Amino acid sequence: MTEENKTAVKKLGASGLKNAEFERIVWTCKPSNDVEIKDLLEPAFWANVAAKLRIGHQIEAVPPDQSFFVRLLVVGCDRLWAKVIVLQKVQIHKDRVSESPSKKKEDFVVKFNGPKDKWVVLRGTDKLVKGKDSREEADAWLADHKKETKWQPPS
Repeated sequence: MTEENKTAVKKLGASGLKNAEFERIVWTCKPSNDVEIKDLLEPAFWANVAAKLRIGHQIEAVPPDQSFFVRLLVVGCDRLWAKVIVLQKVQIHKDRVSESPSKKKEDFVVKFNGPKDKWVVLRGTDKLVKGKDSREEADAWLADHKKETKWQPPS
């Protein structure tokens, strides 16, 4: 063996590089707002959809309130379960997505109500305003509304 052969760099074959769209599937998942990331890691969580999954598939999960984003990799699956691991996780601060702490009927609630309504201000079941792009905008609208209506908290 010559010195040149010992130091030769290994090379990727021509068929070893392909467009990712032909090699893998990326699923999107919208778990309900009460689902936490740890719930997604339970194989039984995927029981109703496991038959669609294959090892190597990826799943991007974002609940409607957008409290987190997680990218998962399927590392094992069967008809009624799927084992996934976390590739990427972004936990969004709860203040951004959570409802106002008070739950009294007369109180106002600012919350994210999905991509269509966006940020909304509720009083009881009445939707006072919707379509605000951020919690800050909705809070500002509520503050102005309280000033205009001279709202006083219930005693």
